[in-house]
Order: sequence, then structure tokens, then C-alpha cells
Amino acid sequence: MVGYKVGIILSHPIQYYSPWFRYLSKQLDIEVFYAHNQSSIDNASSGFKTEFQWDIDLFDGYKYRWLNNIARKPGINSFFGCDTPEIDEIIKRSKFDAFLVCGWNYKAYIQAIIASKKNNVPVIIRGDSNLISGRSHIINIARFIPYRILLPLIDAYLYVGKLNKEYLLYYGVDQKKIFFSPHFIDNELFTRSAQEAIDSGRAADLRGELGISNDSFVFLFAGKLLERKRPQDFIMAFMELINKRDDNKIHAIIAGDGPLRRELELLSKRHSSCIHFLGFCNQSKMPAIYKSSNILVLPSIFGETWGLVVNEAFACGIPAIVSDRCGCAPDLIDEGVTGFTFKAGDRDSLCEIMSLARDCYHARNFVEPLGAKLKNYSLEKASIGFLEALGATHNKG
Repeated sequence: MVGYKVGIILSHPIQYYSPWFRYLSKQLDIEVFYAHNQSSIDNASSGFKTEFQWDIDLFDGYKYRWLNNIARKPGINSFFGCDTPEIDEIIKRSKFDAFLVCGWNYKAYIQAIIASKKNNVPVIIRGDSNLISGRSHIINIARFIPYRILLPLIDAYLYVGKLNKEYLLYYGVDQKKIFFSPHFIDNELFTRSAQEAIDSGRAADLRGELGISNDSFVFLFAGKLLERKRPQDFIMAFMELINKRDDNKIHAIIAGDGPLRRELELLSKRHSSCIHFLGFCNQSKMPAIYKSSNILVLPSIFGETWGLVVNEAFACGIPAIVSDRCGCAPDLIDEGVTGFTFKAGDRDSLCEIMSLARDCYHARNFVEPLGAKLKNYSLEKASIGFLEALGATHNKG
């Protein structure tokens, strides 16, 4: 594969993609094109509420370029927020062997696809859409005919998990064009950072600061405080658990910020001694937060095409309780082994699963199965799939 020249377009710098670009740049001549330069204010408006920049290096180790975004309202919250017509001329003159497009949910992505097809550059698409994460059945039906016509025209697809593969097959993509390139995080970095959080005492210190004893059991919600992520279901199921068990050794940590925060704080006011709001937590802080917890809860009801916080938790040795509307559930959750699933929106079911997790946690060895699971959801596996797709679009390799 050495010698391939590959262009990649991504809406904006994403902390999960940067390690992959660094890894690929050691094997290929890649150049990444970013459609939008996300400011601290943009980050706040995308659901985080807090203005911030990621505290890890997103740009070291690979070639990248900022495109000129001419959108009337630049941003990543709408299809028209990324509009970069100059990609046409770039693809025309750059003689790429292939072009990787990370979805089709922005105008800039469609512009890159059209430019590549026009210049006979093979197009590889890596998205994570599925049929269950929130689109209504009517919308899926309405898209059926146009998608069945358009999607098979792409040269190759990378699927990130089982539901994403089902989506592509549903819309008529040839099985031979589909390659497994799973959703992943930098497993090694998170595992190492989690161990450092234990060794340095940072995880224990966090518990101490929150008034959580060493023998207490901690449920963690990590993410934006948005309606679709249903943090209120997490809190209400947790409060129901307290009432049922009369257990003063259970706590809930909410690591994240968003428009629902004030409402959630009021909701949990009666149990403020055991429900702890940390606000927005940057990437480098998360391993210590995972290690101060016992299990992650991801109760999203729509729009959760995957849920990479589950990968993060696994890399830190923490199992997860995941709703059945999260894209990662069929791939990552082996019931009772790596975690548990429940019906999205069913707080009673979530409460029961949380109680079960509390009871069986110390009797089960979650760490080894979590590590084994992540071997198939790694940077290396994602790269293998991409290289296979790249080879399939050419006679060489």
C-alpha cells in the first residue's frame, strides 16, 4: 500500500480521528482537509454549553489543510454549515489515488464526492448511519428509492459496526464494496491514562473530593446534557434505585454540560449528597473519572449512532449499561459480560438493570472481556479495513 496518495475530508478536527490520521500517515501519503475551524464558541453551541478547546494535540503527525468555508452560517450543526467548493479544484489537480469522505451529512462532503467522481478518483465513505438511532420509519421509506440509486454508485464503504452494515445493505450497497473499519478510540492511551490515574491517586482523590467512600458504588453518565441523551432518565432511575434499596453506598456522577443542566440539578436536589455534577470535563480528565466510577450508563433515546464513551469506558476497565437505541449496543455489549442493555426510555427497566449491576459487579470479572472486546474495535482494525477498501478500488495492491 506504500505510495498511495489519499485525500480525506472531515467536517472539523475530532479527537477520535486524529490518532487514526497519524497512524495512516505512516503507511500512506495522506492529506486531511477540514471544512470548518471550530472555535470555542462553536463548541459551546454544538451542545457542550461550555466554551473550550480540546486539551490534546489534534494536528501533530499528519498533513492537514483548512478549507475556505463560505457557508452563510458556518458550523457543524446543519448540512449547509460546511460549504467548501474549492475542494473541486484541489481534487482535480492533486491526483489522489482515492478520497475518503467521512459521511454525507454536510454539503462539503457532497462536494468532495462529486469532485472525486468527476475526476475519476475512487470514493470511499466512512459513516455510521443506522436504521434505529432516531430516524422515523417514514423517513427511511422516503429515502429508500433515492438511496438505493445513489449509494451503490460509491466505490467502497467502511462500516463501523453491525447496524451500520445493515443500513448499507438495506439501501442496496453490494456486500463486496463493504469493509469493516470499526469505531474506535485510542485504546492504548486510555488504558495507560487510566492506570496512571490509579497509580497517582487522582481517581481516589476525585472520590474524596465528592465525598464518595472507597466502598461505594458509582454510576457514571458522561456526555452532553441534551434531551436525546436522556440524562433525566439516568437521574430518575438512580433516584428510584435509592428509594427501593435504601442504600447510602451508591452515587451518581454526571460528567458533562449542556442546556438541561439547570433542570437536572433541580430534579436531583433532594439527593444532592449522592448525585454529583462535574460540568464539562476535557479529554485528559476522563480516564480518572472512569476509574472513579464502577459502571457507565448511556441511556440515549435517539441520535446515538454509536456512543464512543462506551469504548472509552471499556479501555479504562469499566463496563456499561446501554440503551437499545445506541448504535454500539449489538457490537460492544455482551449481556452480563461486558455490560447490559435496556429498552430506551424505560426508566423502570433501567433501574432494574442498575440494581442488577450493583449486585453482581464484584462477583464478575469484567476487565478481561472488555479488553478482549476492544481488540476488534481498535485503531489497527479500522486501518486494516480502510487499506482493504483502498486496495479493492485499484488493480494494484
